Amino acid sequence: MKNNVFLILPVLKKDASGSKSQIETMETISQEQFVAIVRNAKRLCQLVAGENDANNTQVGLYYVREVLAGLHAIIKQIPRADKKHYIIGLLKFFDEFIDVKPAEDTSFREAHADIEPYADMIYAYLQNRNHSAIANADGVVDKIQSLQLEYQGDSLKLEVYNNPIDLYAWQIEHRNPQRQYDPNYEKHSKEKKYGKRGMVISAITYKQEELEHFLKYAVRASRTHDELYFHDVVHGKYIIFFDENMNSLYHAFEFSEDNYEQINRMLQRGGRDLEERINMVASSSITPAISKYIES
Repeated sequence: MKNNVFLILPVLKKDASGSKSQIETMETISQEQFVAIVRNAKRLCQLVAGENDANNTQVGLYYVREVLAGLHAIIKQIPRADKKHYIIGLLKFFDEFIDVKPAEDTSFREAHADIEPYADMIYAYLQNRNHSAIANADGVVDKIQSLQLEYQGDSLKLEVYNNPIDLYAWQIEHRNPQRQYDPNYEKHSKEKKYGKRGMVISAITYKQEELEHFLKYAVRASRTHDELYFHDVVHGKYIIFFDENMNSLYHAFEFSEDNYEQINRMLQRGGRDLEERINMVASSSITPAISKYIES
């Protein structure tokens, strides 16, 4: 079963005619503010969006398209937007997001005027909340840590994720199926071997439990390449996990930070987006300290 992420974007006020005209708490928006908003929203969802491939959606991504369109309409009015192409590139990230339509049950919106216009988004989330998360990219107002509301006779406290690492940790916990490491794969083992054209296949120098741990946090190369990458900054190594096409079973291969041929190949598979996601995980506290390193 896939998981779902519901993204909250900055709220737009409505003018006298009922049209959304400007961001709440702000009289105007500059090009820099718009770029910061969209960039923040992208970064927040970048790790979980990276779980998806071209044929299989692991994480459904939802937003209210009208809000982003409203923001974009404002930026179009700014003369000589010198970052037009960069902005278009940022917006392309949201192509795979699904628009949340207004709830047919208007009573929920009426009963929760305090969270309007998030009400439709929250209502959609509540329909499948056991497999869903709320991500808040509203950098204009104060960060929302949780939402307290009544729903179907229950008093609910909904957790809200404000940074990409916490959101990714939620996805790791709720992956279905969970990734499994194959310690018995013969080609990549604790002995150095040679592959095609004499290519060196490095010996695996980590304990099985370390590799199982790295596998949890490794990020997918791209929508079209299914290798997973983890950067061990402590020991200056990258670990690649290869999918064996057997119900999320993976084997491992490692290489050092100075192996530029492998790093080149890695970047060809996922480009800047992959590099950003690898670095986000590597520089965060999401991965506890690595246990004793085994020298080969």
